[in-house]
Amino acid sequence: IKNIFGYSDSRNHFSVDEEGAPFTLEVEARDPVNGIQGNDFHDSNVTDEFQVVGKAPDKNLDYVLGLYYSNASHHETAAAEYFDLAPVVPTSVTTYAFLSKSEVKAVYGQATYDLSSLTGINGLKATGGYRYTWERNTLIYPDIPHTVFGGSPTESELFQDPSWQVGLDYQVAPELMLYVVSRGSWRSGGFNGFAASNSTLAGLGGGNKFLPETTKDVEIGAKYRSKPLGIPTSLDIAAYSQWIDNVQKVSYVIVNGSPAGFTVNIPSAQVQGVEVNASIRPSQWLELGANGAYTDAAFTNGRAYVLGSGFNTFGPFADVARWSGTAYAQATLPTPDAWGQMSLRGDLYGQSVQYFSNLNNTVNPGTRLPGYSLLNLRFDWRRVAGSNVTLSAFAKNVTDKVY
Repeated sequence: IKNIFGYSDSRNHFSVDEEGAPFTLEVEARDPVNGIQGNDFHDSNVTDEFQVVGKAPDKNLDYVLGLYYSNASHHETAAAEYFDLAPVVPTSVTTYAFLSKSEVKAVYGQATYDLSSLTGINGLKATGGYRYTWERNTLIYPDIPHTVFGGSPTESELFQDPSWQVGLDYQVAPELMLYVVSRGSWRSGGFNGFAASNSTLAGLGGGNKFLPETTKDVEIGAKYRSKPLGIPTSLDIAAYSQWIDNVQKVSYVIVNGSPAGFTVNIPSAQVQGVEVNASIRPSQWLELGANGAYTDAAFTNGRAYVLGSGFNTFGPFADVARWSGTAYAQATLPTPDAWGQMSLRGDLYGQSVQYFSNLNNTVNPGTRLPGYSLLNLRFDWRRVAGSNVTLSAFAKNVTDKVY
């Protein structure tokens, strides 16, 4: 029996130069009317998870049963003063203030059963898991004078859906395992705090609500661990395809004269790819390894409605590089035992181009970022002079690459 309790509380107060220009346009994060300087975020969260983890008496069944609860809140005040050219042109002030709350309750269970005795196939196991989650999201507009939407009606809605997993894994030999698994899950819906209160409608109807995102996938893979010719070797490979509906993405538009970010629902997307991870130790003092990923992500239906902007066509799929990977080498230095153990590691990371906007092909061109590679180094000195002390030093981007 295990219980996991968590609590977090964070405050973030900041002020930024919002025009992003090399000269002053008088766009500042402040509200002189309410005496607010900068933007203020306050987040708090309490979680508790109760688990029963066990194994059946015949040792063929491993299981976990659990209950989960969390209560989170996010209070945001975002102030902006535009073009303070008084007395010629009076200043324009736009301040948003809202409080969002999320209460989550869930029950779940997962079990792995050894099918060897039932099927006569040694090393064959089945896994199944199911979780049901209830999440109530609430948006409150405090009645602060001169704030946009201040005092608007409170909005609240209960979102609920299951998550699941089914799969088989087959230990073909001590050094090789094959598996296939399918999963489904979801991300809760909610409300955009920078839009007018209208909880009965989703974005297309003019309201500020966004809908839950749902996903399912299929993955196949293999894991290999062995010592051919006495050389420790490992290789993992996986291929997957994932289908996503009502994809939640952020879109930025001008509302009431100021920029605002909205969560919008893009009808559908598909993400598929292959991932590989390998390592080899040709000698006691040297280890070599690499991992790589090919990711093909695209909106299969990218036409979505954005509050304050109308219909937009989203694409390409942002923040995903089609190719990425790392190669590394780690060498143990030939130091006397009395000194302790020293090792030096180098990591070379590289990725292909990616976009930082989901609207590059339509209303927000020019968001393509070129590919790049980075070299990182690390030195470790363990058991310094026979003690229990470890000293480490690392350097990131040692070639001073701009990316």
